[in-house]
Amino acid sequence: MRQNTTSSCAPDGSSEGSDPTLRGPAWVGTQIDTGAQAPVAGTWEIVDHPDHPDCPGIGELRALGRGDRAPDCPRCDQSATWQLTHLALTVATEHPDPSPRVRNQ
Repeated sequence: MRQNTTSSCAPDGSSEGSDPTLRGPAWVGTQIDTGAQAPVAGTWEIVDHPDHPDCPGIGELRALGRGDRAPDCPRCDQSATWQLTHLALTVATEHPDPSPRVRNQ
């Protein structure tokens, strides 16, 4: 049985094992380099640092909106490779707003 969770699916619900022509613009695991536009909104993590492999910035997280440019590493200002770890909808579902809801009276 194949697991099909929100965190492993593209925005259109396609998983990476499905027909690639049906996938959305990105799925968890998609990688972009500094300066590239994020294809989807979500949480992105530095997974590679070709110019500075010993930098403590590997593992840094950053929220990027669709179309935002991937920044340099926030620790050393060098180029980095960012990987999508959570789609924005997944993050919102897993971390609901903790503030109490205000009801109209």
